[in-house]
Amino acid sequence: MSSTQQEFGVTARNGLVSDIDPARHKVRVIFPELDNLESFWLSVLARKSLKDKDYWLPDVGEQVAVLMDAFGEDGWVLGAVFSDIDKPSVTSKDKRNVTFADGAVIEYDRQTHHFDLRLPAGATMSITADGGIKVTGNVTIEKGDITIANGSLKAPNGDVVANGVSVSKHSHGGVRSGSENTWAANKS
Repeated sequence: MSSTQQEFGVTARNGLVSDIDPARHKVRVIFPELDNLESFWLSVLARKSLKDKDYWLPDVGEQVAVLMDAFGEDGWVLGAVFSDIDKPSVTSKDKRNVTFADGAVIEYDRQTHHFDLRLPAGATMSITADGGIKVTGNVTIEKGDITIANGSLKAPNGDVVANGVSVSKHSHGGVRSGSENTWAANKS
């Protein structure tokens, strides 16, 4: 224990989350080495809480590191602690990874410059950007359909090709004047 910790009676402990108060971003913690003594409500440290907000609480049963005051009445949960039972989801110094219990993954690998977002089967995703979304680079959709509910599809400096038929460069056969319809477009 450092001299500052001894002087002010601050104690660092590991414990297990026993209860959660989501509205106040607080938890209660049980300390097994103190005959399962349960703490009062403790604040969980967050990276931001004023203008920007970072909200995430540990789960009940999760091992956490706690800094307690001299009387063991107040303190702060510093964060969760990996163990032999609860191992890290990745083991790379180059990755930032968040793995959720339902199988969703958010990961960035600074070595390969790859960002990975995986959602479990049946999951949905929403992006709201009133100012628009800009993608620089090729986009590949491996499975599924594209539906435009309101608006249009535009390619001002390019072409749209569907099933081998160019929208801007295709021709029609069997064209006759009058009220008859044209035949299907010829593939380019």
